[in-house]
Amino acid sequence: MVAGFKVGPDYIDPGYHTLATGRPGRNLDPYLCGEDLMAPLLLHGAQTPEPADIAVIEGVMGLFDGQIGGNGFASTAHVAGLVDAPVILVLDISHTSRTAAAIVHGLNTFDPGVRLSGVIINKAGSERHAREIIEADAGGWASRCSACCRAMPASRFPLGILVWCRPRNALRQPRRLPSSRNGSAITSH
Repeated sequence: MVAGFKVGPDYIDPGYHTLATGRPGRNLDPYLCGEDLMAPLLLHGAQTPEPADIAVIEGVMGLFDGQIGGNGFASTAHVAGLVDAPVILVLDISHTSRTAAAIVHGLNTFDPGVRLSGVIINKAGSERHAREIIEADAGGWASRCSACCRAMPASRFPLGILVWCRPRNALRQPRRLPSSRNGSAITSH
């Protein structure tokens, strides 16, 4: 059983988390709730209505992007540190190759307090494309975790957001999405 969480004040993604997990999707937002409540809110959500096997926290924006002018406050990295969670980075490689390895290296060394435990390389054009990035890895992240996922079809909706308002569509439609949806301990994209 999975408990789904979202960093920040988002209300759309927790709705999808609810549909995917059958449990209430919850937010972890230190700006609105305070840093001291992040761990208790995570624990409460992971134990209610019954204990979950794993809590999955979807990040916000980029790994270190938080409140503007706040030096990373309320970012995915900040929340991961507050709840002592490992980070699995989801990286869109559709418009890059070896540079992706340099980006991961930079993210992995930018803040030593962040536990980058794995990387999912997403939107690879081919296995060869993915292999090029993995072989360029100088920091060792590819040996910890890597996967090649097919790209989701381009959305025809503004910002790529599609909200299912009617329950009958919400319950039926996600089954039609490709099975390569991203999911991890805490993701940032």
